[in-house]
Amino acid sequence: MRKPIFSIARADLRLGLRLLAILIGVPCLLVAYLAFSLREANKISPKFRSVSQSTYKILTECDDLIVQGQGAYETCISRATNDVTTAGALAQTRHERFLYASLDWYLRDIQQSRQDLQKSDKSKDAEKHTEERSGIRRELANWLR
Repeated sequence: MRKPIFSIARADLRLGLRLLAILIGVPCLLVAYLAFSLREANKISPKFRSVSQSTYKILTECDDLIVQGQGAYETCISRATNDVTTAGALAQTRHERFLYASLDWYLRDIQQSRQDLQKSDKSKDAEKHTEERSGIRRELANWLR
């Protein structure tokens, strides 16, 4: 009986299967680890979520008080500034830091709009602040649901 020209011994077959398992398994594990890491990086902790939602509510109250008297607005802004600072201290993940930056931006925009109103500024910059403020408010409302 003739031996085939390309005979593969059992040991060689096992080695090939092991190499194939390693070549397929290692990339699969790396992809799974990367997906897990990205999911963890985008999580929002319950504590940060509650602080950021309450901060957003205070900021919307301040936004509504822009045209009101000095006392109510100043009290609201000081509360909002403290809450934004607290949210910044709690922000750990990338997504939390992004939300903190958005809250801070919204606070600064409210303050700038108040200054524009006090100066009776009708310039393009003042209109831009008003548009930005309403856009930020909508985006934060969607993110903090």
